[in-house]
Amino acid sequence: MEQVTFRDPESARRACLEPNPVIDGRRANCNIPPPLASENVRKRMKKKDKK
Repeated sequence: MEQVTFRDPESARRACLEPNPVIDGRRANCNIPPPLASENVRKRMKKKDKK
């Protein structure tokens, strides 16, 4: 299982236009997290960018 985090919300929305894409012959799931989870991810990404 992998997780992908997009920096740009519009990119995430475009990526999820197909909710179950097939990547390398395997079915994937695309979900947008609730706003609270997104805010926590943004905070972690900012910390990583400062390093």
